[in-house]
Amino acid sequence: MSSDDPDRRAIQAAVGRLLAGTPLRSTGELTVVQLAAEAGVKRWLLTHRHRDLAEQFRARVRAAGGDPPPVVDLKAKIGQLAEDNARLRAEMPSTKP
Repeated sequence: MSSDDPDRRAIQAAVGRLLAGTPLRSTGELTVVQLAAEAGVKRWLLTHRHRDLAEQFRARVRAAGGDPPPVVDLKAKIGQLAEDNARLRAEMPSTKP
């Protein structure tokens, strides 16, 4: 594949944004589906035409050890909110007869 291929350039730029935790078009999750969304390409392009880029992305995600910092922060916040919600529900008086 040529480095002049606009899809390859878009995918490579999207890899950089996702790994840096600065997504523009996706949820920021480190998956091939979100990589395709971030790059603005169809998923099948990653799984059929640009498999090398998809595999490189997966390898870099494994090496990085998971989610980018913003996603880690959001997951922690969700966990804290769930704990707060459970605590508040437990403190509320029962309205059942």
